[in-house]
Amino acid sequence: MEVSYKCSLHRCPLGPLLLSMGRVEVKTFMPPLEHRTGLQVNWQESGEALFHEACWRKVVSGTSNSMHDVPLSNVEREMIKEAYNTAEYHNADEKVKVEAKRIADMLKSAKHAIAFTGAGISTSAGIGDFRGKSGKWTEMDRTKTYGASRTTNKKRFSYEELRPTYTHEALHKLIQLGLVKHIISQNCDGLHRLSGIPAAQLSELHGNTFHEKCDTCNAVIEHPQSVRTYSVGGSVKQCPTCRLTHYTGRKCRQRVGESL
Repeated sequence: MEVSYKCSLHRCPLGPLLLSMGRVEVKTFMPPLEHRTGLQVNWQESGEALFHEACWRKVVSGTSNSMHDVPLSNVEREMIKEAYNTAEYHNADEKVKVEAKRIADMLKSAKHAIAFTGAGISTSAGIGDFRGKSGKWTEMDRTKTYGASRTTNKKRFSYEELRPTYTHEALHKLIQLGLVKHIISQNCDGLHRLSGIPAAQLSELHGNTFHEKCDTCNAVIEHPQSVRTYSVGGSVKQCPTCRLTHYTGRKCRQRVGESL
């Protein structure tokens, strides 16, 4: 039996929201209790809501039309305007199939396809993103404008325990097939390398949390644990081996210039 949800619009005319349907997920600030009477959307305490695409369009249009069939209070108008900036759209299964075929045809006809990845590719692995509905920067902006939320969705994770997602594995397969020649990533989680992408076919713009690079000889050391988890506060003493300062708190295993 297909998984279904309930649309957050109180007067939703479309019935259950099936997982195979197009849907929109949003998040907003929650006003004080005395301003929550008469709300047209069943907002969760966290400020989240889930809609059919058509219901979401109806709600958004209600923010600019006072005669609309979804009567919104001034408070809820502000809530929806904030939610609009966080909207995450999930296409219906049929549309995904059509778009997947279109992209597959583009890849097969391309001479040198390159994939560019960011935080969104690792959210299902357990890492929060930056501009999603609960992203780091989204939450910071919301806090600055509306104050801190009573709830938090901050995710705690260990880099060492993360594993590649289906998307990482799919990109690895495309590299193997020669359909994608190179991957450029803004992520530093090391999941592309863990999925099997050769270092020569990967450019990690923000580095890799498992790598350290010598500032003098440019040698790169790959560690089995995240370098960031070993960061230390306060003043950092000079390493007696290489005469450099290591903000990880560790010392060199050999002198500069020696083979690794």
